[in-house]
Amino acid sequence: MLRTATTTFRQAIWIGLSATALAASNNAMAQEAALAEAQDEADEETGGNAIVVTARRIEERLQDVPIAVSTLSAQDLDRQSIDDLGDVAEKTVGFAFESFTGPLAQPVIRGQTNLRTTSPVQNVSTSLNGVYIQRGYFVDQGLLDLKRVEIIKGPQSALYGRNAFAGVVSLVTGGPDLEEITGKISGTLGTDERREFKAALSVPIIPGTLAIYAASGYSEFDGTWRNNHPLANAKGAFTRGKLGGYEKNAVQLGAALKLADAVTLEGQYIRTERELESNPAYTISTSGLTAPFNTLNASPTGTGAARQNRLWVGQLPLTPTIVTGETRPAGLVIDPRSYGLRGPSEIWIGKMTLDTGGPVSIQYLYGHTEADIIARGSSQRDPTTSIVLFGTNYGNIFDSSGTGSTFKSDSHEGKAIFDFGGTISGFVGVNLTKTTDIDSNASEFAPVNSLVEPTGASIFPVVPGGPIPTTILFRRNTFLQRRENVFSAFGFIDWRPSEKLSVTLEGRYTEEDQRGTDRLAPDVAAAFGGRGSGFLAPIPPTTKRSASFFTPRGSITYKFSDDNNIYFTVARGYKSGGINGVAASFNRNSTVAGTVVTDAIVPGQPIPAPRTGATAVAFVQTTPGTAGLSALQQTYDAETNWTYEIGSKNQFLDGRLTLNLSAYLTDWKNLQSNAVRLQPDGTAPASFLAIVPSLIGNVGDVRVWGVEAEGSFRLTPGLRVDFGASYNRARYRDDVYSQRFGASGNCDGIVCSTITVPGISFPVLPIGGNQLERTPEFDALLGLNFDTEFSNGWKFFARGDVTYQTKQYADEANLAFIPSRTLVNASLGLDIEGVNIQLWAKNIFDRKYVTSSLFLIGIGGAGSASYVPILGEQRTMGLTASYRF
Repeated sequence: MLRTATTTFRQAIWIGLSATALAASNNAMAQEAALAEAQDEADEETGGNAIVVTARRIEERLQDVPIAVSTLSAQDLDRQSIDDLGDVAEKTVGFAFESFTGPLAQPVIRGQTNLRTTSPVQNVSTSLNGVYIQRGYFVDQGLLDLKRVEIIKGPQSALYGRNAFAGVVSLVTGGPDLEEITGKISGTLGTDERREFKAALSVPIIPGTLAIYAASGYSEFDGTWRNNHPLANAKGAFTRGKLGGYEKNAVQLGAALKLADAVTLEGQYIRTERELESNPAYTISTSGLTAPFNTLNASPTGTGAARQNRLWVGQLPLTPTIVTGETRPAGLVIDPRSYGLRGPSEIWIGKMTLDTGGPVSIQYLYGHTEADIIARGSSQRDPTTSIVLFGTNYGNIFDSSGTGSTFKSDSHEGKAIFDFGGTISGFVGVNLTKTTDIDSNASEFAPVNSLVEPTGASIFPVVPGGPIPTTILFRRNTFLQRRENVFSAFGFIDWRPSEKLSVTLEGRYTEEDQRGTDRLAPDVAAAFGGRGSGFLAPIPPTTKRSASFFTPRGSITYKFSDDNNIYFTVARGYKSGGINGVAASFNRNSTVAGTVVTDAIVPGQPIPAPRTGATAVAFVQTTPGTAGLSALQQTYDAETNWTYEIGSKNQFLDGRLTLNLSAYLTDWKNLQSNAVRLQPDGTAPASFLAIVPSLIGNVGDVRVWGVEAEGSFRLTPGLRVDFGASYNRARYRDDVYSQRFGASGNCDGIVCSTITVPGISFPVLPIGGNQLERTPEFDALLGLNFDTEFSNGWKFFARGDVTYQTKQYADEANLAFIPSRTLVNASLGLDIEGVNIQLWAKNIFDRKYVTSSLFLIGIGGAGSASYVPILGEQRTMGLTASYRF
C-alpha cells in the first residue's frame, strides 16, 4: 500500500473544515433542513419526474429531454458507495468502463470506445461543470463533492464540442450556497485497509450576496488481489501489499458573489493528487527475447524449434497457469517498483452571469486544466527472473509509457441565452480553446528482486541538441508535443409551436489548428549538416494540421401528456484527427542493375514510384523528423458518425412507474485504430522486426445499433425497484481489415487466415462482421430500494442490486474473450437526526473475474503476441458515518 504522507496544507484544510463544519452545524436552522429533506422525498416520490439535468446545457426535467440520459444523484452516490467511473458504469446500462492503467482507462457508451488506447482524445467526452476535460485522470469522482453524474448517450458534438463522439460524462459538483450554511462530514472504514474522510462546507459571508465554499477528501485502499512478488510487502515499495490500491486526496474551493441582483460571479478550484498502484494483472505470450516460455494455446506457426503457439483462443483465464520449466511464483506477480499513475492535476473554473430578468441573459465561462503525471508498468510475466539480451543483464524491464506526460488547456466561452415567452428559447455562443499536450513514452530497467530504482539515464533530458544515450537499449522513445487552437460557434433553438410539439435544432461550426513538434527527433548525419543520431535535433521539427467541420443535431418531441412523450433525433458525432509525428525527408537509394539510383522523398511533394528491378533499397534520413515515419502517415483523419434515435419517456400509475425506451442506429466512419508503420516511401516494411509500436490510422467503418430500457417502479411508498437493460450491436463493416494481425504473421490458416487486397502491400486479416473489441454487447441492472421512518423519527434504508455484463472480445479477430459476469451489491443505513450510519458491501459473493485485457501483437517482432488480463475487484465491505446539515 502506498504510504506517502499527506502534506501539512491538506491536513490543515481537513482539520479546519471539520472544526468549522461542526461549529456551523449548531447554527443551521433545523426547519430549513427539514424543508430540504421534504423536497428530496417529494422528488423521490415522483419517480424521477422532478430530476433536473443539464444534458443540453440548460436546466430541464429529465423526462422532458429528448436524449437517453442516466443520472446518479448525490444520494445515489452515497448510498451505493460509488467511488469512480468503474462503479458508475456498473450502475448505468449502456455505459462501460475499461480499467487499464491510470492514463489509459477508457469509457464506453453504446458499444463505441477508443480502440487505440494511447489516442490523445477519447470517444466519450468528460465535462466538469460545463468545462471540457480532455483527460480522464484529471478528476477523481470519489473525492469530489458531487451533486450529480449524468451519462448522456449518443453524439453530443453540437453542444459539447468535438470528441463528444459517442456521448458525454457530465459531472456537476457542489458549490457555494448564497442563502444558508450547508455542509457534510463523512468517514469510512473498510476491508483491505480502506480509509476515507471527506468534508464540505458552504458559508454565506453576506447572505444573498457573498458565499465561500471548501471541500476536502482523502482516501486510501490496499487492493484486493495478493501480489506474490517476494518484495511485495517491503518498506519503500510503490505497489506495496496487495494490487490495485491507491492513496488519493483532493481539495475543492469555491466562491460566489451576486451584485445588484443582475450579475453573479462564481469561481472554483480543484486539485487532485493520486498515487495509484499497479492493477492486478498478468501476461500470457509467445516466447521470445523477453519471455522464455510460450503460454498461449492456439495458432502454431514456424518450423522446428521456432514452431510455437501464436495466439489465444477462448476465455482468458482468471490466473496464470504455470508451464513446464517456469520458476515464477504462482498467482499474480508484479514488480513492486511499478505503479499505475502518480501526479497532480488542477482545474480552475470561472463563471459570470448577467441576468436582468429580461428575455436575454449573458454567460461567460472560463476553464483551465493542468496535469503532470508519471507511470511505470511491469508486464513481465516473471519479474523475479532477469532478462538477458545480447549478453547484457537488464534485470526487469518497465514500460514507463506516460512518464513525463503533461497537459494544459485554457478555454473561454461566451453564451447568450434567450427565452421569448416560451415559444422560442435557446442560446448562441462561441468558444476558444488552447491546449498543450506532451505525449511521452519510455522504457526503463532495474535489477530484479530489489527496490533499486531504474537508472536515470533511460529518462534522459530532452533538450534541443542534447545527447541521446544510444548505448542504452531501453530509454525514451516518444516525446511528442501537440498544440491546438480551436474556435467554435454554436447554437441551440427550441421551438414549441404547440403545447404538445417541440422542435430543437443544434449546431456547432469548429475550426481547429494543430501543431506537432517531435522533441525527441534525432539529428541527421554530418553529411547532411548534422551531428548524427547520437544527438537531438537542434531545432525540433514541426508539422501542422488544420480542419473545419460542422456538427448538427436535431430532434422532434411529441407529448401525449405531461407524463408521456415520443422523440426522434438525428445527430452527427465528430472525433478529431491528429498527428502521429513529424515526417522527415529521405534519400531512397535503390540498387538497379548494380547501380545505385537516388530518389528524394520530401514531405508535401509527390513520392517517386519504387524503382523497377531494384535488388536492394536503403533509406537515408536527410532532415530531422520522427524516426522512420512516412509522410503518408504523419497525420490521420477524424472519425465521424451519424446517429438516428427514436425514444419514448413515460410515467404511469400517477408517477409510480417510470419507463424510458430508446432505439438507435449509428453509422461510424473512418475508425481510428492501429495501423502498421510503413517505410518512408509508403511501401511495406522490409522487416517485421517490430510491428508494434504501430501508429494511428483510419482503417474502415463500423455500424452500431441497439435498444435500451431504463426505469423504476415504486411498489409501495417505501419500496422501489430500479431496472435497466441495454443491447448494443457494434460490428465492423465489410472490407475492413486488421493490418497488424496480417503483417505480424500470427495466423496459422485455421484459427485465422490472412489475405492480400489491392492497395495494401502486405497480408491483412479480414474482420468484417466481427464484434468491436473491448465492448460488451449486453448489460442489465436490477435494484431494490427500501425506505422507512420509525415512530421516533429515525429513518432506515436498504438497497440491493444485481448487475450483469456479457462477454467481450479482447482482439479484433474475436478469438480471445473476457467472460460475462454477474455482481451483487448491497447497502443499508440508519439516519438519526442528520447523522447517517451506513454498512455497504460490493461484490457480495466474492466473484473473481477478468474485467478487461490489453492485447499486443508484433511487439516482440514478427509472430509475437501477448495478452494482459486485468482482474476486477474482489469483495469489499465498509462502514460509513456521515453528518449533513
